[in-house]
Amino acid sequence: MSKSNEDADEIPRPTTLDRAHGAGKAALDAVPFVGSILSELFTQCVAAPIEKRRDEFLRDLLERIAELEGEERVTMNSLESNMSFQTAFVQAVRASDAATEKEKRQALRNAVINSACGSIDATNQHMFIRLVDELTAAHLVLLRVLNHPANAIAARNGTLSGAFGASFLRVIELAAPELASDDELIDQLMRDLEARGLSTSFGLRTTMTGHGLLERRTTKRGKLFIEFITEPHSDAH
Repeated sequence: MSKSNEDADEIPRPTTLDRAHGAGKAALDAVPFVGSILSELFTQCVAAPIEKRRDEFLRDLLERIAELEGEERVTMNSLESNMSFQTAFVQAVRASDAATEKEKRQALRNAVINSACGSIDATNQHMFIRLVDELTAAHLVLLRVLNHPANAIAARNGTLSGAFGASFLRVIELAAPELASDDELIDQLMRDLEARGLSTSFGLRTTMTGHGLLERRTTKRGKLFIEFITEPHSDAH
């Protein structure tokens, strides 16, 4: 990578976090009587976990990119000149700092991997990584259910047998039981996904046939988004 590219798209390093850490610690140290206690709490409860998450994210991501090179799906030379990949890398690493949920961290990792493989255009790539940052893990789980109900049910070893005449809530119960107990949460998640153009509008509690329950409920954009945050199949598999 050229020096100019490094200056333009500097990959976040611990020194960036150190500056924020140092400013926050200094401010807490200045609080009379309890400053040192607050400063220590900040270091242990905020700064250290963020650094650990970033290190783990980078390690996992770079290992997978190395595997892609070994599979001859990318080369270091191609990535060195791929500005879309570099932008996605920086964007995802920054977003990973606040991503404590496994689903979101995997989505960010897979987004960078797909950007390395050149799966979509730069505009959608940028918008999709921003969406991962904005949405919760629950949004992503529900969107995967909407995108491929049969696969989502099978992943939980469920079956729709005997579900004739049920509503889509039955699919959610089987595929994402952690969401099914909170109707208000499901309704809010659905509104959020529809507002972002990722899912279609349909009667969540409308009785459907077995075939209707298994139909894809994402928009074309929603399907593209799911593909972008899903790890591509390895050539070795």
